[in-house]
Amino acid sequence: RRMPAGRFVGTCVNGEPAQARETALRRLTSYLNGDNRGGAILRAERPLIQQQLGPRLWRISVRLPMVADDRIAPPPRAPKVKLWVVQPGWLAVLRMSGRPAHSAVTGGDAMVLNAIADTEWVATGSPMIRLRGSGLVQWFIGGFEVAVPVAPRCHDDPRYNADFSIVERLPVGVS
Repeated sequence: RRMPAGRFVGTCVNGEPAQARETALRRLTSYLNGDNRGGAILRAERPLIQQQLGPRLWRISVRLPMVADDRIAPPPRAPKVKLWVVQPGWLAVLRMSGRPAHSAVTGGDAMVLNAIADTEWVATGSPMIRLRGSGLVQWFIGGFEVAVPVAPRCHDDPRYNADFSIVERLPVGVS
């Protein structure tokens, strides 16, 4: 699946996956509802993305679809909330049923890597959980996606972002 470039807001949280998601959602909702330096109310776009950075450390983020320019997104007031840009790239995505428990995510990651093993694609980053539903909807319908950033093997085309890098935006005047 092609991932267009975009602006994201997110936060890093320690803890178990579900507890980390709840903490992150509180922080992100606060930012989106005007707790930012511009007092602006912003719209977020699903899916909610959760990526493990280390043992019990998670980065959780959402896309800001109406923010086409870094100058439009107001800087967060909360120091744990960050803005960044993600360059365009590709994701290998697998839909999973049930809830995003650790064993399901690990199994999904292994299935994605197995599916691309004999193809022209190679994994370029760590897996992420993509949640499309929210609240009670997620509870009743279940389901989530496991996605892994990928790029074609042996590519020299600059349009492919081999590292699916994140460029963190610093507030004006901070270096």
